[in-house]
Amino acid sequence: MPLSLTSMRRARPLLGIVEMTVGAPAAEMEVAVEAAFAAGVTVHKLMSFHDQASDVGRLNRNAFDPPVAMHRWTFDLLSSGQPAASAVIDPRTGVPVHGIIGATIRVPARVVADALTNVVMATGEGAGYLLVSYGARALFVSAPGGVHVTADWQDGVYLAA
Repeated sequence: MPLSLTSMRRARPLLGIVEMTVGAPAAEMEVAVEAAFAAGVTVHKLMSFHDQASDVGRLNRNAFDPPVAMHRWTFDLLSSGQPAASAVIDPRTGVPVHGIIGATIRVPARVVADALTNVVMATGEGAGYLLVSYGARALFVSAPGGVHVTADWQDGVYLAA
């Protein structure tokens, strides 16, 4: 007898917005979604740089002096030498973006700034025409470490050594 699959789509704010779509037998779906989000909550509590109590928050605050005890997951990620995948997913490919590692967009409306940040993260300098059309100022950092600003960026850019 074939399994009857149902789909469920849920989103929660964890290290950004985490959204998942699950297809499973109805009786198992809620349990699977809750287990996945529970793991996401654990990662959020361990690795959020916004949370001063997280492993990453304590590392940033103490700058490794004194040594900071941390969860195995945090240690494994940080000691792997591999960059963490971006939280921004390129809608064209469905995979994390890799060309731009950070972006700051300034426009009057926060929701527009958030949307444009995602576009810049996915398309890099190719988003210039869109930034101009919204009157946005932008600063972004490419994966090799290059810093790019729009011509109307009014603040100085100071790079720490």
